[in-house]
Amino acid sequence: MEDSFIEYLNTYILKKGETLDLNNMTEGDFIDIPILKTTKRTLRKVGMITTGAVHAETKDTEVNFLLKNLKLTPRKKLSLNHDDPKTLTLLEQGWILKEIRLKPDSKTVASQYYRMGHRLFKYQLRMKEQQDVQLTEELNQLRNGILHIHLQADQPMIKQRMHQHIKEKFLAVCEGVDLLKESAFFPKKWTLNKRMKFLHFSLAFLRLGSTRQQMDWKEIGAAYYQTIGGSKAFDRNQEEFLELLEEWGGYPAVEFGLTSFGHITPVFFSGDVIGQYATFSHGPVHAVTNISIELDQYKTNAMTFWIVENRGILSRIASQPEFLEDENVLLLCCDGHIRSAHRNFIEQILNNSNLKQAIIWTDYDQDGKIIAHELYNILVKHIHSIRWIGPDGKILKDQEKYLDEMNQFLQKKSMEQEEILGDVILWKRWINN
Repeated sequence: MEDSFIEYLNTYILKKGETLDLNNMTEGDFIDIPILKTTKRTLRKVGMITTGAVHAETKDTEVNFLLKNLKLTPRKKLSLNHDDPKTLTLLEQGWILKEIRLKPDSKTVASQYYRMGHRLFKYQLRMKEQQDVQLTEELNQLRNGILHIHLQADQPMIKQRMHQHIKEKFLAVCEGVDLLKESAFFPKKWTLNKRMKFLHFSLAFLRLGSTRQQMDWKEIGAAYYQTIGGSKAFDRNQEEFLELLEEWGGYPAVEFGLTSFGHITPVFFSGDVIGQYATFSHGPVHAVTNISIELDQYKTNAMTFWIVENRGILSRIASQPEFLEDENVLLLCCDGHIRSAHRNFIEQILNNSNLKQAIIWTDYDQDGKIIAHELYNILVKHIHSIRWIGPDGKILKDQEKYLDEMNQFLQKKSMEQEEILGDVILWKRWINN
């Protein structure tokens, strides 16, 4: 019996104080290994491990669909049908093993589970090693690709800076597979495949932009892959990829030549907004788009910048236009998620205006708390006075206080903004108190 098999059982199957009784194991088509537990006074049999006797090396094609569908890990326990021929085949071939736990009488079965077998464990290790080798080669190719991109000296300074900022982060995460998996340059929830795809997108973006003054979204994938369907390669992740690219680069993608995004994202608001090509006054709900935001510069004469999560709130408050005008408020809706268009519009308003305060009002759930945090990170760079509308309908002027009240509230329930919508009298109190 392989030492690595014994080590696997000791590491993942046995509990504290347990040992394998190798002297009394039985062999045949299956191997049965008793589990003993030793204390200062007793030594008793507490379980049994059953595994197949043959653990041959295996090719990828031999790992059948059923086994993959089980999604086994070394710690996972499964209840399978003991009489199912498929279960017996997987057990006999060593892909799974059976763990039986006994009651204190050392005879009666207390529980019976199926666990990852040593054969599957070794197979997954080999696959991971092969994947790491392939990923390392791919990272090296990406690294070489970005090192060969050079901008002409006469390119705009912002474009040169954006290229350098992206390149620095790109090269940092290409240092190794482990670093790529853990890098704080990516959102924590992004999978390894998504991180790799973003690197390909970044390379495609810089490569095309380095030779063009202007480019369309669809050209990025088409020029990079040069195959049918290449133009759609990054469509599924467009918003997230552009947002992170702009975060890495420090500037909007338009500064690198991206003038068309292949779709239009509206940003809804109500209040006083002034741009080079359009001016909006108090009254109905207005909208600008991601395209107009990239081509224009907007500002406001408002003193209060109020950002809400839901369109329903925006339309309700905007139905009282005299309120927004009298209180000198610009009311904006982030539509349940802060897209790059919202972020760019908000930052333009902050950079070009003389706002005195901001109010953040989102739903009282986990997503709402995340959105509020993202808004705060944008606003705090420009506005000292930031307010939150707490779950009890009262104004909070400290982020820590807001987070404390939200965390306590979310332990019990969640709630939409509309449930404490109120009226003009309450809205004025939120602005002025």
